[in-house]
Amino acid sequence: MILFFSFLVFLGVFFPSDRVVAVVGDNPILESSVNEQVAAYMQVSNESQNLDSLKRNILDYLIEQEVFTYFAKKDTLLVVDPSQVDAVVGERLLFFKNQLGSVGALEDYFGLDYRGIKKHLEDEAYNMFLSDMFKRKLMSYVGVSKQDVLDFYLTYKDSLPLTPRLYSYSCFHKNLLSSGGSVKRAEGQALEVFSKISTGASFEDFYALFSGGDLNYFRRGTFVQEFEEVAFSLKKGEVSPPVLSPLGFHIIRLNDRLGEKINASHILFEIKETKEDVVSLKKELGFLRGSCLEGGVFYCDSLLKTTSFGDLSGVFSFAPENVINFDVLSVLKETSEKKYSEIQQLEGGSFFFVRVDSLVDPKAPDLYEYWGFIEGLTLENKFNVFLKDWYEQNKNKVYIKVFN
Repeated sequence: MILFFSFLVFLGVFFPSDRVVAVVGDNPILESSVNEQVAAYMQVSNESQNLDSLKRNILDYLIEQEVFTYFAKKDTLLVVDPSQVDAVVGERLLFFKNQLGSVGALEDYFGLDYRGIKKHLEDEAYNMFLSDMFKRKLMSYVGVSKQDVLDFYLTYKDSLPLTPRLYSYSCFHKNLLSSGGSVKRAEGQALEVFSKISTGASFEDFYALFSGGDLNYFRRGTFVQEFEEVAFSLKKGEVSPPVLSPLGFHIIRLNDRLGEKINASHILFEIKETKEDVVSLKKELGFLRGSCLEGGVFYCDSLLKTTSFGDLSGVFSFAPENVINFDVLSVLKETSEKKYSEIQQLEGGSFFFVRVDSLVDPKAPDLYEYWGFIEGLTLENKFNVFLKDWYEQNKNKVYIKVFN
């Protein structure tokens, strides 16, 4: 069973008429969560299932996840990296903002302030990472021997999944950040304001011209990592030079420090692209593609090592298709070997093109050629059995109430 996240699951949390269908420990499971997980599962599954049976299976799965989270919270050795939580929350907040148009619209719709919504998402992401860490810890108790792999292969060799299609390719990706035009404009504004503040201008006077404001007291893990690293390093009254984060450039002032908390203010210079930036970026990548066609493979790949590119870029050898970005994979499938694709645009205004060097089609895994692949399947099968047994032995230690 797969746990799906959807926009409507999030909406359901805030519906006052939503019904609690189960409680695990102190945590309720809502009917809307079950229903939306059912809808999401049915969208991606071709299997025909009885609806009531599917709902029961999903509820059982959600209860199981809560049980693992319950035990994970008792393990004081498990520590979740706040930057991982920030990354997931940032992605989800951006998704919700795009769905509703703005942060203000999101707050108005739910009748909650931004911090309340952010706190809910942080708790959800934290529990997800904590549960996964606990399962990985349990997995460390499971190992496979050479004989385990041989036995697994002989038992399941006629039903083993085919190996994934493998692609060797190069990807040239340029986004507005790697291109630099919009970044330079925002940085220029920030440097100009920082210079004025350094020569006596009031910090607060710039709130009306740019984003930002007073943040009051907060602990580490509240804001993005790049912002906090600088904010917590400042002395009282000190103003930082412009600091780049995923949100843009910040000028930060430390107002006060109280134990593990700080009180800070900031001015935010958002990185805003223009239509001209997008047009220029596409032309830039078009010129790069032409240079690659003329210069050949070695010249092309050397550019990837010496030029600033986006995060999809690189030279990849025998990459399994299940780990390749969906948009990149779609283009790879349509591009012939030894050929370059046309320039493709991604949502958000970035562009990329690929060169396909070779591919290896899926096939039944041979025991010796794909020993590592089969060893991984053996370990996964053994761990799933172990995890099921562990859950059955420990679930009765947690308060679980299911409502009809």
